[in-house]
Amino acid sequence: MRAMASPANNLASRLVQGALDRGLADKVALREGERAWTYGQLADQVARFAAALRSLKIGRGERVAMLVRDTLEGAAAILGTIHAGAVAVPMSELARAHDIKTYLEHCGAVAAVVDDELARILDEVRAEVAELREIVVVGDLPDGEGVSGNLRSFTSVVDAAAPGAAAQAVEPGDVCVILYSAGVPTDDLRGVAHTHATPIAALPVKPT
Repeated sequence: MRAMASPANNLASRLVQGALDRGLADKVALREGERAWTYGQLADQVARFAAALRSLKIGRGERVAMLVRDTLEGAAAILGTIHAGAVAVPMSELARAHDIKTYLEHCGAVAAVVDDELARILDEVRAEVAELREIVVVGDLPDGEGVSGNLRSFTSVVDAAAPGAAAQAVEPGDVCVILYSAGVPTDDLRGVAHTHATPIAALPVKPT
């Protein structure tokens, strides 16, 4: 029998809300150099980014490419994408423009979250990727010649989003992440899809 869609099946909710339910809201969840977010702060950023994606009409099952370093915002973007029921597709920030275009087309990305250092490259290839509608930039928006201007700031979309968004209801078998191997894309390019259920099965069982 097919399981019904439920927010309880959402990996991001189980990870973040689960920490809050265990009383860890004020405990440090992530560190980046001298910066740190508590679980409470992470939960807020994740829910807000999920709400921002919904406001951009990005929903369950749609692919969102991630070209971000190991930053607090990068983590919030990946978890927020999963929280919204969309599929996070991490890509190497070292990839070249042609390779990025290949990955975007292969996974069918409708949006991308990108570090400011790569924003110009994404902006250059977006016209060649028919399904790519939105680019959200972590850091400063690029300006100057050759920039379309149709880029959104991660900070701006998160700050404008309503807090406390509920996790999207998903089925256990829904895909939440697609991973590509590192290196130059080949003619036999394949992404490995991971469902919400697989990592959830490895989480500690809630006490009864």
